[in-house]
Amino acid sequence: MWNPAFHFQERRPGLVRGYHRKFCLLTELGRGKPGEPGLMLALDTGGSCQGVAFRIAPNDVEEELDIIWKREMLSGAYQPRWLRVSNAGDAFYAITFVIDRKSKHYTGHLTEFEIVRHLATAGGRLGTCREYLENTVQQLDMLGVRDGKMHDLLRDVKVFVEAKENKTNGR
Repeated sequence: MWNPAFHFQERRPGLVRGYHRKFCLLTELGRGKPGEPGLMLALDTGGSCQGVAFRIAPNDVEEELDIIWKREMLSGAYQPRWLRVSNAGDAFYAITFVIDRKSKHYTGHLTEFEIVRHLATAGGRLGTCREYLENTVQQLDMLGVRDGKMHDLLRDVKVFVEAKENKTNGR
């Protein structure tokens, strides 16, 4: 949403029903390391999700979709789906990548504490999971989306980090 890493012609907010944004994808790539996986967002079944849809220029579709496909389908953690997106009375279909609950990377049953711990401590060559969450919340704020769950997680991660620092400093 905040770093699409492909060329697009248009970007607009949208709502998808039947799926929600969830930290349920463990990965040792990007924001994790071997033996210390990061935790990433994915679309999981149930609820709804407000976010951003990107339109790719017709002349660029093949090249840009190839980039997206290679990035998203590399680990086998996703199932591509055409989902209906609503936007201010308009509706259209967009290709999305929904978590495959049968994937070895799916971790949809972590406790809230385990999620917070991963987000507060994991990182890799692309940065930390905490930065990933902060960027997501910042983008949601810019869109005017009050995704309470993401905001609550960020608050909990900050509390976790502060408690860990206080413990390390002997406070």
